[in-house]
Amino acid sequence: MKKLLLSLLLVLPLLLEAQTTFTYNYAGTTRSYILYMPAGLPADAPLIFVLHGYTGTATQMMTSSAFNTVADANNFAVVYPQGLGDFLGTPHWNAELTISSVDDVGFLTSLAQYLQIQHNLSEECTYSCGMSNGGFMSYTLACQRPDVFRAIASVTGTMSGATWNNCNPSTPVPVFQIVGLDDTTVPVDGSMTTFGGWGGAPDAVTVNNYWKTLNMCTTTTVTTLSPVLDAVYHTGGINGNEVWFYPIENWGHTWPGPSTQATVGINAADEIWTFFSSHCARQGGVVLSAKVILQGCYDAGTGLMNDDLRTTVLATSEPYSATLLAGDLALLQNPGVGLGTGVTLTTGADAVVDWVLVELRDPTTPTTILASRVALLQRDGDVMDVDNIAPLLFNGISAGNYHVVIKHRNHLGVMTQTPFSFN
Repeated sequence: MKKLLLSLLLVLPLLLEAQTTFTYNYAGTTRSYILYMPAGLPADAPLIFVLHGYTGTATQMMTSSAFNTVADANNFAVVYPQGLGDFLGTPHWNAELTISSVDDVGFLTSLAQYLQIQHNLSEECTYSCGMSNGGFMSYTLACQRPDVFRAIASVTGTMSGATWNNCNPSTPVPVFQIVGLDDTTVPVDGSMTTFGGWGGAPDAVTVNNYWKTLNMCTTTTVTTLSPVLDAVYHTGGINGNEVWFYPIENWGHTWPGPSTQATVGINAADEIWTFFSSHCARQGGVVLSAKVILQGCYDAGTGLMNDDLRTTVLATSEPYSATLLAGDLALLQNPGVGLGTGVTLTTGADAVVDWVLVELRDPTTPTTILASRVALLQRDGDVMDVDNIAPLLFNGISAGNYHVVIKHRNHLGVMTQTPFSFN
């Protein structure tokens, strides 16, 4: 018993340090929030706001979203603020609604700026997401404070009528929407009641296309992630911005979490972090757009490579780090990374052929490796990130001139004859 008690006393301070409820005074009102910071969180780490739904609580949102587990695995901070009561006393977020006079845009903005300073968190990588009313609020933040919340995600939410009619962000914002096609609380056809200011926005596809157009996305791809989910990715936008849309069949007004992943095919927290982290990476790095053809599997008749490995024995995690010397391994930015969700289901020209290793080398001393990443090679020769959607981004690399090297396990490596310019 004494040994058990000692263990509990040792563990409890660590838990309190990582996850604590705090208060914050905004405009004369004391507000509360739960802050979760994984142990050893590095300076300038991303910060994600996770907003509960109407009638909900911060504690419920923390539990149901399972974001803390994703934060532990990926080193970012999570804050779960608590909404105040509306005119009837119901916990909510005032996404330009008529049932409240609470200034939640001001509160969440002020809290974000406070946490960035207090805990040395990233200004460039602060985001908001939420369930239902929390999704509504995230859209309102995207429209009104894109200088603070650099990307948003909504799960079973949409834009309120006033936010839809008034939205005019000072800069394009990447947006990710997850909807249940059988949702009767926030119907995807835009038929939600206008009472309280909730309804007034069009259907979910039209809302998503608004953000696609605003971000100037040039390419749309559809990837099957599960039998009930064909994910839509709008990419190639301004500043590399992307807009994602996940319509889930046979799904209602529920957060897709770990307990339903076998049914739906996704864990929303994982997908939202993937979306946010790709944006965060673009804040400090260079993007490579490249094509390469492997001679052995090239079919001159189709102009494409064969994807036999994808349908048989394609490795589910990158195969290169195990063969690298210690010095080269230290320069690999994504060691041990696995295939993104649904990658092996993609067919056609974008189907995966195999893994490749890509290096950036010094422009004057080509033998010097500056950074490397494992990537996926598509049938048409495009070199893509491990989600098979985004281009390959090298973190922490400044714009400039670099030699590019692409290696494959069964072929000779190739290097650009002259340095390639990255802007």
